[in-house]
Amino acid sequence: MADPVSIGSLIDRLMKDCRKETPSLLARICECWSQIVGEEAALEARPCAIKGELLLVHVSSPVWVHHLHFQKQGILERIHQQADALVALKDIKFKIGPI
Repeated sequence: MADPVSIGSLIDRLMKDCRKETPSLLARICECWSQIVGEEAALEARPCAIKGELLLVHVSSPVWVHHLHFQKQGILERIHQQADALVALKDIKFKIGPI
């Protein structure tokens, strides 16, 4: 029988394991964001979080939300090519937020 372990240490270990890929994937997406969406759009939109299979992108205005929404599928394809995304992002949510 294994020695007892505190619940806090188990939660810490679990959180590190669960969040291991997200920051590195988000960092890779941020590094090549201007190649993914183009220079102009990169000034108006910035990836800010990954929640499961969803990429959250903050955008400067409703016009850019609308514009990028129509390019969503192409953006997802370029993310997988450029960022070597091992995690299968399946959707992007564009919302107005700090750039």
